[in-house]
Amino acid sequence: MVKIEIVEIKNHKFLFLDDYLWMGDLPHEQELQRDIASQAFGDVLVAGYSFGIVSKYLSENPRVTSVTTTEKYQEIIDKMREFGPIYGKIVIADFF
Repeated sequence: MVKIEIVEIKNHKFLFLDDYLWMGDLPHEQELQRDIASQAFGDVLVAGYSFGIVSKYLSENPRVTSVTTTEKYQEIIDKMREFGPIYGKIVIADFF
């Protein structure tokens, strides 16, 4: 089991896993994820869900036919459901 904490500061969320800062939803992070998603096509496999930013942008890309994310912790998916929809298919497994 992993300890998940989401801290909101100045309208931005930060995801901590076991007290380790894992990801934030800052504008530059969203822009990086948007750039990655815009280059994708076909069936896409994502390692780790976090806030689902890249999965959301991949789902909006018309050249992407499917999005599957491997996420190690079911707790991440459960927590992200509190903030909105989950994008793509989720497989609970260690990507490695």
